[in-house]
Amino acid sequence: MNTDENISEFAYELATGKIMVKCFDSPISDEHKNEYYGRFWISFPDWVEKFQTLPKGYAPYFVDGNIEIRELPEFEDYHKHIKLENEMAELKQYLNETDYVVAKINEAMIYDYGAAEILKQQYSKTLQKRIDSRNRIVEIEGLLSEGKE
Repeated sequence: MNTDENISEFAYELATGKIMVKCFDSPISDEHKNEYYGRFWISFPDWVEKFQTLPKGYAPYFVDGNIEIRELPEFEDYHKHIKLENEMAELKQYLNETDYVVAKINEAMIYDYGAAEILKQQYSKTLQKRIDSRNRIVEIEGLLSEGKE
């Protein structure tokens, strides 16, 4: 055990490496400390520097003698879900912003089929991106519904 007053002993789960945020002076029995937890020492200023500003959903881990900041598993799924929802919202916004192209081509088909064909060629990249966007939305909806089960 380290005797320096500025150094504190901390524990980490042997199975995962996740650091217990509180100092090792806890009600965990010595028997369980050795069975389930490893130990390491760190100075208080170093502890504050590394862990004072941890974002929500992240925790310190002790891996191969080093302290790493990792996203907690339960937050990984949450962040993936949010990213998918944001991507889907952007795709839907794109479809809304380019609806005029489809309306323009449909209107041209009523009055002048040749003009409609020219417009389809003119807007071919936009039309393909709309198809790709709709396909991705369907894919994202499937991924999001899988996560709810």
